[in-house]
Amino acid sequence: MVGKIPPGPRNAFLSGLLPKDVSKQIDFYYKLIDKYGDYVRVDVMPGFTFYLIVDPAGVEHILQTHQLKYRKPNRFNNAFGVIAGNGLVTSEGEHWLKQRRLMQPSFHREALVSLTDMMAANIQWLLSEWDQLPDGAEIDIAHEMMRLTLKNVGMSLFGIDISDQSNKIAPNLIRAFQHARYKLNAPFSLPEWLPTRENREFKEARAALNEVVQDIIDTHRRSASTHDLLNLLISTQDADTGERMTDEQLRDEVITLLIAGHDTVGAALSWAWILLSQNPDKRAILNSEVRHLSSRYPLWADMQNMPYVKQVFDESMRMYPPAWGQPREAIENDIVEGFEIEKGHMIALCQYINHRDPRWWSEPEQFKPERFADGSEKDRPKVAYFPFGGGSRMCIGNHFATMEAMLALAGISQRYDIDLISNESVQMDLTFTLKPKGRVSCRLRRVA
Repeated sequence: MVGKIPPGPRNAFLSGLLPKDVSKQIDFYYKLIDKYGDYVRVDVMPGFTFYLIVDPAGVEHILQTHQLKYRKPNRFNNAFGVIAGNGLVTSEGEHWLKQRRLMQPSFHREALVSLTDMMAANIQWLLSEWDQLPDGAEIDIAHEMMRLTLKNVGMSLFGIDISDQSNKIAPNLIRAFQHARYKLNAPFSLPEWLPTRENREFKEARAALNEVVQDIIDTHRRSASTHDLLNLLISTQDADTGERMTDEQLRDEVITLLIAGHDTVGAALSWAWILLSQNPDKRAILNSEVRHLSSRYPLWADMQNMPYVKQVFDESMRMYPPAWGQPREAIENDIVEGFEIEKGHMIALCQYINHRDPRWWSEPEQFKPERFADGSEKDRPKVAYFPFGGGSRMCIGNHFATMEAMLALAGISQRYDIDLISNESVQMDLTFTLKPKGRVSCRLRRVA
């Protein structure tokens, strides 16, 4: 079967069409879609071509129904691998399958329920710190959410409280992400061994992160903890060889879990508070749902009676998905909805764009949590919404993130309103995870 070659620009690098920095990448994608449609082929330069696909049927084809014809691209794995090595996000083939099967039981929804009381206690820890501040105190909500999610991921997955490491982890993670994004997007990138300023700064950031990770592993080995995921990784032996994971393999998995378990959820919660502050009518609905439990703190068992909490989280993930792009590489020639996809070329899928497509979402720029009421999904294509990816490579922590975020939204809303101080729109940082850019200054107002 022969398909059509998708339309698109040629010699994009030499013509100056490519964006000079990542902050313009989504704008660049929109320009391509407006000009060429749902399937675009971008010839960057000889030997470097990628496709942009926004048609939900095409996304489903690549991520789910024909996923064996695609893989994470080497360009992505090499870029992110400078931070996370050969962890679950970057590994492929038998190694990935083995690690995924090892970790999967720890992330089943039923297994995670046992962690929700700990998550609730960690939210109360944050609230008790806020209670020491005067009413109307100014905080950086993005920083506070990163502190909370770091505490949750440390105690839930590693059995260790690492929230005091936030000031060390956050800036070095940002710098490492900047380097990974540079390697991912640059047609040419210099090898790490060259002593350029870019490489030196990245190596310093990576060394700081590795120090935190090694301390997590060493501390865990000295402790009596036996029921968390890290203990499982340390103690499990290969059924055939009897070998255990090396320190390097442990480091790769711990830093992968550290990034995925706190950075993405922290970003998602930050956007949720921003959107609630900008939409006081929606916040009032949320508050009315959670504040009837004024005599006690909301627990996971209460969430089934709080549907709007989940709708708020889903809607914030629609508008600002932390994983805003999903790269793939064709490992064989394929035909996707009539269009040719050549082996060896990258495919860019973009959650941010699909989640705001007016064909599937009415008033897509408006914050409307009620659009996620039960049964609403029947009115849109299956993968018009895919904040956690899709197929066998769907984020392993999707239930963990959702439970943690729902508890945080309910618990914090019960005691505080969070108001943005500035009326200016919050800018997006697209370096890697889609975060609010810079400090997000808010005022804490205690509920009367």
